Amino acid sequence: MDGLSLRLALAGLGAIALVPFPTTMLSEYASQPLAVAVYASTICVIDLLELAVFLTIWRRPQMAHPISDRVARNILTDLGTTVLVFAATVPIAFVSPTAALWTWLSLIPIKIMLGRRERSRAGPDTR
Repeated sequence: MDGLSLRLALAGLGAIALVPFPTTMLSEYASQPLAVAVYASTICVIDLLELAVFLTIWRRPQMAHPISDRVARNILTDLGTTVLVFAATVPIAFVSPTAALWTWLSLIPIKIMLGRRERSRAGPDTR
C-alpha cells in the first residue's frame, strides 16, 4: 500500500470513528434538518473515501489478486449509488427532514436491483 492509499484509508477510518456522533444527533433530533444533513454528509464522506481508496488500488500491477473489471464496476456502482442518494438528501433535509429519511430507503430496491443484475450477468455457475 502506498502513502496515498494509506492516508485515504486512515481518513476513512477517522470518518467512521465519528459516526456515533451524527447517529446520536439523528436519534435525538430526527425532525431537525441539520441533524439529518450531518448524518447524510457523514455517510457520503465515508463512502467517497472508500471510493477513493478503491480507485487508488484498483489497477495496481503489484496486486497479488487483481480485481476484474466486472467486479470493479460493481464496487464503483455500489459506492456511487450510496454517495448519490445520501448527497441528494442533504438539500432535501432542509426542506423536509422526514422526506430525507424516507429517501434513504430508496437504497433498498436500488441495491436489490443491482444485485440481481450482477447475478444475471455472472451466470448460474458463479453463485
